Amino acid sequence: MKTTAEKVQLALGIGLIPIAVALAVAAIAMLLNKPEAFAQHLVNGLTLGGLFALIALGYTMVYGIVELINFAHGEVFMLGSFLGLIAVQVLFGWDITNIWIVLPVATVISMIGCAAVGVSLDSIAYKPLRRNPTWGAVGAAAVSFVGLTMVLRAGMEGQMSLGRVGGAVILIAFAWAAFALDERNPSPPRKTPRINALLSAIGMSILLQNLVRIAVGSDTQTFPQMDSFTGLPATSFTMPVGAGGATIEVLYIEVFTIASAVLLMVLLDQLVNRTNLGKGMRAISQDPEAAMMLGIPVNRVITMTFVIGSALAAAAGILHGLKYGGVKFIDGFIIGLKAFIAAVLGGIGNIRGAMLGGFVLGLSETIVVATMEYCWLAIGRLTGSPDTWPQAEFFDYKDVIAFLILVVVLTFRPWGLLGTPEVDKV
Repeated sequence: MKTTAEKVQLALGIGLIPIAVALAVAAIAMLLNKPEAFAQHLVNGLTLGGLFALIALGYTMVYGIVELINFAHGEVFMLGSFLGLIAVQVLFGWDITNIWIVLPVATVISMIGCAAVGVSLDSIAYKPLRRNPTWGAVGAAAVSFVGLTMVLRAGMEGQMSLGRVGGAVILIAFAWAAFALDERNPSPPRKTPRINALLSAIGMSILLQNLVRIAVGSDTQTFPQMDSFTGLPATSFTMPVGAGGATIEVLYIEVFTIASAVLLMVLLDQLVNRTNLGKGMRAISQDPEAAMMLGIPVNRVITMTFVIGSALAAAAGILHGLKYGGVKFIDGFIIGLKAFIAAVLGGIGNIRGAMLGGFVLGLSETIVVATMEYCWLAIGRLTGSPDTWPQAEFFDYKDVIAFLILVVVLTFRPWGLLGTPEVDKV
């Protein structure tokens, strides 16, 4: 006998079959009739998926080790965009515009700044929930946020002012001080309800949003586009699609985004599976108390998890700014939420699952939306009155699609695509 839940799940699965078949048929029809449009959406989906995957890695790493959903991680991504923009503007002010110099330098600066923010976030909001607080570390973390505000408040004109330099020094120095003071904390671990950590994460998210809004303002800051750089023959290139002579235009920033995302994800996978730090992460994920008894520096490994996740979010932030042309203080909310969905889709706590979930979500948002629009227009042509057929802006509903995909996946596979079901030990 099937339970009520199993019957509902079966009915939902049967109901989704015709929808999935219709979308698949429409996608194949678009691929055959408009290969250039399908290929363009595929490139867009891979680009967006790479960004989602980079941010999702931070969510899944932190959850896999300390079982914390760091909802402030989206704001770290947003800060990465702002810090990268500042670095690019400063380099432009020094007449350094070669993309092979500007992009790596700005990315490294943004990653270092966000890594310091990640350390301070952990010290001020999360470590006090895991053990008795080190008040010196909490104070140092708070001062590091003052340094971050100084960096942002110095203006977005690209000038290397004394205040900006001082703010950067304060941010990095006091984040390091917070880390060093926490390392010497002798107190034993403490148990706190998980809801406390969740509320702390939401509070830090709101704090960082408003800190940036006060420092920079509510207006969207324009990011330099590819035609502002030198070192490339053009901003894009054409790529043949199919056998009919059709071509698509591929932007170099899309190539950079996909290549950078894949490279960083491969490096992270190697770090987790082949280094002592990665072994420590996996050991703490399985049993933190046993890892501590074996001499693994648990606090240091957890902090390094925040450092790595924040640095990856910073890389995604600067790539996002270059691709979409602007950054605003609210950007981290919806993009961070989608990246969290990607982490859950792949299997929260599973690094390769986060990678897969990011690309699945990015491709779904672009391919599914394009397929729905193509199908709608095809129905209009079949009615014989395509000119009077009502327009439907399916792109406006791409966020809904992300959440629907999450609901569907979690209905049939609650532990995610590459996750494993939890086993109750008795």
